[in-house]
Amino acid sequence: MTEENLAQTLARCAAEPGGAAQTVAVLRRLKNILIGHNEQKRAYLDEGLLQVLLQVLATATADEVKVQAAIVVGSFAHAEADVQAALAGAETAEVLTGALLSCAPPADDRVVLAVLRALAAVLALRPTDALLATYPRLADRLTELLLRTSTPAQAALLCTLVPLLAPTHAGVVLLAPRLYAPLLTVVRRALAAPADARVLAASLLALAHILRPDDARVSHGLGAAAAPAAPADVHTIVGPLVKLLRAPAAETRLAAACVLGKLLPLEDGPAIVARVVPTLIRLLEDAEGGADGGAGADARILQTLALLCRDAPDVADRCVEAGLIARAARVLKAAAFGGGDTGQLCAAATADPGGARLQLLAGGLLCLTALGQAKDEHRRAIIDEGALQVAVAVMGTAPGPGVAPAKIAACHVLRTLARSIALLRTTLVDSGAVDAVVDLLYGVGGRPDGPLDAPADADVVLADADADAADALDRADAAEADEDLQVKTAAMGAVCNLVLDFSPMRDHVIYLGVLPLIVAGAHSPYPPLRLNAVWALKHMAYGDDIATRMRVMDALTFPTLVRLCADPEVQVQEQALDFIRNLTCRSEQLIDMLLAELGPGPLFDLLDDKLTVTAGADPADWAQKYYTEVVIAALYVLVHLAAGLDRHRDLIIARESVVRKVIFLMQHSRHEVRLACVWVVINLTWHEDGPEDAPAGAEDAFRRRAEVLVRLGVRHRLDACLHDPMLEVCEKTKTAISQLESLQGLLTPATD
Repeated sequence: MTEENLAQTLARCAAEPGGAAQTVAVLRRLKNILIGHNEQKRAYLDEGLLQVLLQVLATATADEVKVQAAIVVGSFAHAEADVQAALAGAETAEVLTGALLSCAPPADDRVVLAVLRALAAVLALRPTDALLATYPRLADRLTELLLRTSTPAQAALLCTLVPLLAPTHAGVVLLAPRLYAPLLTVVRRALAAPADARVLAASLLALAHILRPDDARVSHGLGAAAAPAAPADVHTIVGPLVKLLRAPAAETRLAAACVLGKLLPLEDGPAIVARVVPTLIRLLEDAEGGADGGAGADARILQTLALLCRDAPDVADRCVEAGLIARAARVLKAAAFGGGDTGQLCAAATADPGGARLQLLAGGLLCLTALGQAKDEHRRAIIDEGALQVAVAVMGTAPGPGVAPAKIAACHVLRTLARSIALLRTTLVDSGAVDAVVDLLYGVGGRPDGPLDAPADADVVLADADADAADALDRADAAEADEDLQVKTAAMGAVCNLVLDFSPMRDHVIYLGVLPLIVAGAHSPYPPLRLNAVWALKHMAYGDDIATRMRVMDALTFPTLVRLCADPEVQVQEQALDFIRNLTCRSEQLIDMLLAELGPGPLFDLLDDKLTVTAGADPADWAQKYYTEVVIAALYVLVHLAAGLDRHRDLIIARESVVRKVIFLMQHSRHEVRLACVWVVINLTWHEDGPEDAPAGAEDAFRRRAEVLVRLGVRHRLDACLHDPMLEVCEKTKTAISQLESLQGLLTPATD
């Protein structure tokens, strides 16, 4: 119990007419009592002081009352974890936001500064996008303050708020269109007169946070972006930023590197990368040299390295040569385990205010994912340095604030490592990663004991998962799905590489009941989860195990498969068609099952429709990547159908509209499309024993196939393909012409 119940005194003074002076006096006394005294903060918190302070701040009209109340509220952010949790759990950020919005010009700058400082301190404990959605005027208020601010302290605080108000993609989408230009203005001012390093670093980090790579590409005239583009002249600050990579202050060097990482690619990109990467690695080295072994490193160091290495194998190679895998793994282990047991995350990793360690874990795991994308030797190094232990521990961590991004990054690491056949058959088997990722697929409720692989159980899981997904989407922001759904999506992506036929973990994964969960994912209204689920089903249908393929098909059902082939997401269509491709590979039995369940008419209607996507389009539009991938997938379904029995080939020939489109697509700009078309012709003109040894009556069927193909113009297209720039297309074309002429009886088939 405190000496005097100042909470009650404050409430009484604030309620009295003309009591502003008394209220200020009480607030100043509280300020002196609380700042620097954690036990006093806890005691006054127990007496309800925080609620009184928020009420005073929300209703005060006197500027000095607002200033003092904001200072006292902000002081609670600098306390023990339980006090911080109480502060973040109350409506503190909402009240402070309301106070900021009420500070309309010409408000006292002291009020604005005090409220900004308190809001930044509170949001640092728990960043959130919710304020932007709840207060639509907030982004405009920030813009106004950025453009008219006259003090470095206020400018730095405004910039510091940007990542705290928009920690996820959804928040960036809301904030970026309004803040691009104002932030760039602040950056230019700071570059022109870099007297205050705080403003320069904070404004650059804020700009880096809202500047996405796609936006930067637009600013360089390199392509379209899904969201409003960055200012067209943002690239004009590149030169000064490169110079800042040698700035004395570490935060300034980091800020410059973060912006440059987002602005790439540039014309002189390789030269800039050659300076950015060493800067970031040195910053990480300095952090690792600290007393905590790097646990306090800034997550943005590894996040930016991940961005630079993700689509640039040459950059990843240079980073690996510089020892980045080993260094990143050591930092991750320091952040995750704190020098203790490596089985689970230490308390400091999950209780860190603002989730700094969890952000570091997410950034580090994403960096290792990028480094391991291309080469098995890099993946082996990631394993040898103990990073997989960190990923497994992260996946097994209980849900909480900031945990989901780290779990998602851990799943990405596992997916990358599972691309190695050698690792699939050795290290990953006994790592505990499979059980951990399957637990994530089951979601918050966890995995039941024992196997879950019976059809009846599949129905239950499917119904429950559909309901959970629908509920999650009802609760979620329009731009972002429920965190549990995002984690499941990443876990599903990791499972994709664990269920291939050459994976020794495939049977164990199925034993753990993953098939019903994957099928449930294929029904999800959340497109990324649906995509990864169909991708996993495609991999389960790959290989020579007919029994597994049939089991997968029984769980999925043909009506669902047809629906997925017409999915609104083009990439889902591609994976669904690839599923059919794998299902029908080297199996006349499964081709017959497909035809019996769907019917030849609906099946060829489906393939006809997919080939129409580009067959009827202007060749200039053929570069649309995902549509072309759909066409390739549909063509290889035809390749496998034509590799079946003669009656399967006759069904294809009877559908002349499909054959005509195959022939038309032999002039496609993508060699993968041309090659698939030639393979269709090869399989349509093939017979195991040759036409002269065919059963009675079959020779006429062979000749009819050849006549249809020639009448529809295949010979002309094949002759053109003989001069194809791709050698494989040329060689397969020779085979197709030889078989076609053989069927026509024009030439005798060549013999070995």
